[in-house]
Amino acid sequence: MPGVEENQADLQLTAAQIKRWAGKRYLVLVSVGEVTPVAPFAIDRGEYGNMDDWLPVGDIKRVKKQ
Repeated sequence: MPGVEENQADLQLTAAQIKRWAGKRYLVLVSVGEVTPVAPFAIDRGEYGNMDDWLPVGDIKRVKKQ
């Protein structure tokens, strides 16, 4: 199964980043293509008690501030 070293050409990690991520037991690498830029917008975080890095949102229109 390919890992960090095998994907370094795409990842372009620093030596410190390789040291941090290459030793992980599980790591998910996601490629994204055909990206369309969008204007930044604010979201209403009122429904989220735990402010993690990721906020699961079913419908972005529901949390997008007008």
